[in-house]
Amino acid sequence: MDKGSALALWEKLEQLYIAKSLTNKLHLKRKMYKLKMEEGGNQMDHMNMFNRCMGQLQKVDVKTEEKDKAFFLLSSLPDTYENLVTTLLYGKDTVSLEHVHASLVSLDT
Repeated sequence: MDKGSALALWEKLEQLYIAKSLTNKLHLKRKMYKLKMEEGGNQMDHMNMFNRCMGQLQKVDVKTEEKDKAFFLLSSLPDTYENLVTTLLYGKDTVSLEHVHASLVSLDT
């Protein structure tokens, strides 16, 4: 409340809640590693949660390659998606997050 401008207040909030400390980075990475869609869960809600986690990691300067983002998303899916995962990876050298997202969205419709 002692900040004179909205910018100063925003910067103070960022310091408090978007700290780039090792502890915060570890917390956010653990959150990403533990992310798992429940069997029968809402796929769009899960993808939104995944995107939120990735955005938080990016804000604290955690760099993640595109293929690793795709792997994180694929590994967070329940076992009922195993056929989709196999199809997306079969015969490929790499996979993109955009391709995984598109496949999940088309599967949901």
